[in-house]
This record gives sequence, C-alpha cells and structure tokens, in this order.
Amino acid sequence: SDTTYIDPQVCDSYFWIDSNYTQSTTTVRTFKNKFTCDSAVMLRLRLLKNTGEWSEHACDSFFWVDQTFRTAGNYTKTLTNRHDCDSVTTLHLTMGYGSHYTDELEGCDSVVWHGRTFMATGRYEYDYINAQQCRSVDTLKLTLHHSVHRDTSAVGYDMFYWNGFTYRSDGDYSYYGRTSHQCDSI
Repeated sequence: SDTTYIDPQVCDSYFWIDSNYTQSTTTVRTFKNKFTCDSAVMLRLRLLKNTGEWSEHACDSFFWVDQTFRTAGNYTKTLTNRHDCDSVTTLHLTMGYGSHYTDELEGCDSVVWHGRTFMATGRYEYDYINAQQCRSVDTLKLTLHHSVHRDTSAVGYDMFYWNGFTYRSDGDYSYYGRTSHQCDSI
C-alpha cells in the first residue's frame, strides 16, 4: 500500500473529497487503486487563521492595537497575520480607576493624616494602591497654628492683674485659654 500526503496551508477553510474543514486537522482516507490494493491519502491541513482571547486589567486607560480604551468591555479586532490571513483577537478588559482626593485641614500643633503625624504647615501627598488595584494619590493641604506658652513674672507688687484676674499673693499661676485659631494658650 502507498500513502500520499497532502499538506495544504490555507486561511479559513478547506474542502477535500466530501468535507469542509474549518480547523487544522490530520485525516486519512483509504481508497482502492487501479490494482485493487489499498492506497491511503493523508490530509495534513494547517489553517493559518488565528483566533485568540486574552484578559487584561488596567487602571484609567489601556492602549491596544490602535486605540485607547477608558471603559471595561469586550473588544474584538481583526488583523492580518504573517501568513496574510485574518486574525481575530478578543480583549476582555476590566478597568479600575485611581482616586485623587484633596483634604484641606487646619489644626493646632500637629495633625495625624493617613497614620502619619505632621507638625508643619505644608502640602503632603500619600501614594497607595486602592481597592481597584490602581495607583492613587491623596493630597493634604495643611495649615497648622501653634499653641502659645508664655511665662510672666511679677515682683514687688501688692497685687497683680493678669488675663482678667487679680492676684494678691505670691505664687505660680496658670491661665488656660485659646488663641484666635482655637489653639491652647497657657
């Protein structure tokens, strides 16, 4: 018995004997030759059309082939592969978005923000990965006012008037009040 090989390479489909093939395959058909002996013909079909799917998670935007996507979805593109056949690719895109918040705070002496203590007026940033797995940046615009601590000494007076109170004897006295920004004043 003899075997004959047929090795076509086509883009979409191939019709052979009595069947239309749309996928790469290897198949054998047996025939009787003119001498009534078995003769085999083997089809080794290779389809060159590519199809593919892939998934991607992006933050804020994603560039694919020739387009920028800003929303989640399923996107299909038909391209020409190296065999000059159509290649259909589907992208399953999930999209997350970074957050950008600004806090404007005013406080006395120090402020705790995102677990950190700040003791000076200024602008601060906090970088993190949010629940959507995207880089996020929060900004703190901080104005700090400081408490006032003053010592006052008075000597040689029969009485002493200080912060709205009259004192007639020696001693150490404290006054607790607030500054115009509501910070402690001692």
